[in-house]
Amino acid sequence: MKTINTYIFKAKFYKAVIAMIASLMMFGCQDYWPTEEWRSAEPEDKGMDAIKLQQAQDLASESNVWGMLVIKDGYIVSEGYYNEGAVDFSGRVNSVTKSVVSLAAGIAQDKGYIDIDQNLSEYFPEYINQNSDEWEQDITIENVLTMSWGYDWDNFGEMKPGGKYWQWYNSPDQLQYAVEREQAALPGETWNYDCTASQFISAMIGRTTGQTTYDFVQENLFDPLGINNKEGEETIWTSNSAGGYTDGAFGLYLTPRQLAKIGLLMVNEGYWDGEQIVSRKWVKESISPLIETGYGSGFSEFYGLHWWNNGDYFFASGLGGQYLIVYPESEMIIVLTSQGNVPAALDPNQTLSTANMLAIKNLVAEAIVAKQLR
Repeated sequence: MKTINTYIFKAKFYKAVIAMIASLMMFGCQDYWPTEEWRSAEPEDKGMDAIKLQQAQDLASESNVWGMLVIKDGYIVSEGYYNEGAVDFSGRVNSVTKSVVSLAAGIAQDKGYIDIDQNLSEYFPEYINQNSDEWEQDITIENVLTMSWGYDWDNFGEMKPGGKYWQWYNSPDQLQYAVEREQAALPGETWNYDCTASQFISAMIGRTTGQTTYDFVQENLFDPLGINNKEGEETIWTSNSAGGYTDGAFGLYLTPRQLAKIGLLMVNEGYWDGEQIVSRKWVKESISPLIETGYGSGFSEFYGLHWWNNGDYFFASGLGGQYLIVYPESEMIIVLTSQGNVPAALDPNQTLSTANMLAIKNLVAEAIVAKQLR
């Protein structure tokens, strides 16, 4: 009997060891989870050069940055706040909202509410149906998520005062306005940045789950990550009052540390403290280079499912200089925030420019290399 019990004990022990090794291989060196609080570490202890990181912070302080945060191996290694920024300041992250909505769509698909291979018309027959053009009937949810659904639109060009963007934004039915536009390409053929696409995704989540996207995200994403679940703390997320759905293209407010939690979730391929929040398959597809943007590597050469891809890193981006940048191989996250309130977020004199974002990002990336060379 003793021998049998010994074998059983050893089998359980080896099984636990194998599980632990597998977990470490899959989720890197994550030795705690910042659900309640982030921990800090000295840059040198995480293989980074403190001088380079300080240079990045110095540049941030001169570049209209409100908050800059660097996470390495799950620990804060550099943090700074400028202008109106503060550690607990919850700012408007604008189109970073789109990437959060993508995660919500992934969770909805994991739970069987949606299927992104299905046509958009199956979820919105009142907008696209047998009376619509044939190319519109062929639009899939994936086409919407990759912003390649074929409509003619100049999102940023039409943001000038009186532009079509504001006609759409103020229209009584944003979804109807979107499908009344002219065709520019076949679905899946050409990428074209389009806020109207994200509104459709949020409306779809609301229709299929029976919850607003806000409530669905809070329950299935934010609560497990410890975002806004403290007493008296609540996320601001605007909604489309006429349509009755949470804004999917913009309108979410988060602190830099809350944004970093989403980054850490992505580093760990949707896994968080013993729970697969969103499937690895969804995360991998979201950040894959699914379609060329035409922007080149200066900003982002490719786009996934509402996430930008630029080779060795991927990111979420919002008007005015809101960035969540993730280097998955290095397990490094960079958060940058700036003025996010419209119309100030449209003023280049008040916001973080793309050029300065790239310069800050490169200094942080060099901090790893510089430390290794010393």
